Amino acid sequence: MSKISVCSIVKNEEKNIEKMLESLKKYGFEIVIVDTGSTDRTKEIAGRYTDKVFDFEWCDDFAKAKNFAASKAKNDWILFMDADEWIEFIDLEEMEYFIRKYQNAVGSVFMDNITGTPDNPGPPARIHIERLYDRRKFHYIKPIHEMLAPKYGKLMDNLQLQTVLGHSGYCMDDETRKRKSKRNLELLFKELEEDPDNPYLFFQIGKGYQMIDDHENAVRYFEKGLSYHPDEELDYVHHMHIAYEDELAQLKAMGSSGAGDDANGRIPKISVVIPCYNVENEIDRCLESVVNQTVGLSNLEIICVDDKSTDGTLDRLLQWEQRYQENIMIIQCEENRGLGAVRNTALEYASGDYLMFLDSDDWLEFDAIKKLTDPLSTCEYDMVVGKYIRDTYDKADPKQLTDAEKSTGESRAMLIDSDDKRALFIYLQPITNSACYRLIRHSFLTENDLLFPEGVAYEDTAWGLLVALHIEKLFVLEEIIYHYYIREGSIVLQKNASYHSDMLKLQMNKLGILKETGDWDRYREVLTFEHIRSCYLSFLKVLALRYDDPPYDLFVQLKEHINENIPDCRNNRYIAEGLNDFQKALLDLLYVSVDRDTFIKVAESIRVHGGI
Repeated sequence: MSKISVCSIVKNEEKNIEKMLESLKKYGFEIVIVDTGSTDRTKEIAGRYTDKVFDFEWCDDFAKAKNFAASKAKNDWILFMDADEWIEFIDLEEMEYFIRKYQNAVGSVFMDNITGTPDNPGPPARIHIERLYDRRKFHYIKPIHEMLAPKYGKLMDNLQLQTVLGHSGYCMDDETRKRKSKRNLELLFKELEEDPDNPYLFFQIGKGYQMIDDHENAVRYFEKGLSYHPDEELDYVHHMHIAYEDELAQLKAMGSSGAGDDANGRIPKISVVIPCYNVENEIDRCLESVVNQTVGLSNLEIICVDDKSTDGTLDRLLQWEQRYQENIMIIQCEENRGLGAVRNTALEYASGDYLMFLDSDDWLEFDAIKKLTDPLSTCEYDMVVGKYIRDTYDKADPKQLTDAEKSTGESRAMLIDSDDKRALFIYLQPITNSACYRLIRHSFLTENDLLFPEGVAYEDTAWGLLVALHIEKLFVLEEIIYHYYIREGSIVLQKNASYHSDMLKLQMNKLGILKETGDWDRYREVLTFEHIRSCYLSFLKVLALRYDDPPYDLFVQLKEHINENIPDCRNNRYIAEGLNDFQKALLDLLYVSVDRDTFIKVAESIRVHGGI
């Protein structure tokens, strides 16, 4: 039997509740239903799935009703669901791990909100919302738009789970939407009279106006809420920043500046760095996607560094420079130096407040930089990271996505201001190690001396970890803004290239840097896990997939490096919890004798498995 009780408060939900209960029944959860006055068959349907159906006299207070429901549960860990929601995906092992390891945290789940009207439903809009908690430590507060809060002290971590709920409650006709919003606003303004300096109430009032497309009032109340500088760690504050930016954009599209003095967007200067080598067939598409950015060329400085190309790349670049002399700078290398050195060279010339690294065979969505700079209107983030898509599109024009195709979830801000948060950040790896599809504060790189390794391939794999050890303010944009072009002959895909061994050299050097800086001792346990993931497992994958005849001598070097620096790492708690069975089996190779024939069989199993 699960350690989790699913609780729900309901009223007249006979059309919805069975779908929710059907989605739950196979998981073994205790189900607690609290009815607040149904006059239809809601309680009858609920009684088919659980014997824990209770009545609660409605008092215009959702928090009281939810806390009553939690009090009737057998288990201390509560997952709250509404009757118009259902399970789309759930990772029970992850939930159990969360309960064991993060007892002072609240778990957020993804929610796919179906919008539009019943006759014309729109695509799901994904958000994340706090739903899993320990009732001994947390409870609901606020009569309407209730929120989880600690019973004692300050709310600590909020961790994202991979569970996904579907929700149909926002799919309603305009009349119903206006009626519901009006009812909610009346209750919220009544509560505001009693608590006039509560930023959460201003957030919810703004959401109420947003629901009925009253953009000016939505901006006004979001702005008022943000003026109190609420704790950035609270989940609703992340939502308020995003909603505020969305409403400002709506006002701008309508020709109004709204309430904010920054509504027209004081966009920081962006240096777009494009290393170029033998891309005469792709560079036009790349640059077209940059010069046509919706933020306008006046905000951009485009630095193209030709790494001694042997085809017509340089000629193409010089033609672009001639067309855009005020915005495009061409730097010519006297010898081929590799991606890391080229990026470092560009940094010497860059004058922008923020940097964007763009590979010369890739391209951007036309609104990519606008989407990345929007969060900077409310906070000077160290980094704003978007999402990318792998693309084989080989036409001359930069293919673009529809709005529905771009969305990958709900964007969020992250504050990494303690050793515990940093260790968790390194372990969960919410962003990739790549330098692309993001904006990076220029001074953040220079202040922390975060240059790229030179003379080796796979330079991002080490650089990304060093970034993770310094970053504090991060914004994750859940939207595809970057097309990563998969082309024959690219560095990472070439078979049997000598530079694939650079990954091992790079990881060895990275470990040396960590020990010199003291970070290895400070975060030893999680960095041990990270090194197994980024060095041992990743290099095994390269050996298996990037060579026709996987080199046994490199495997021996890899094994010696791991055994010398992190002997018997199987007892590491992150490794025990964070690796799957196949990865753990590969880890066992460190502690047994492996001859060449056995190694070849292991490489073949990695190919069959599809990687690691």
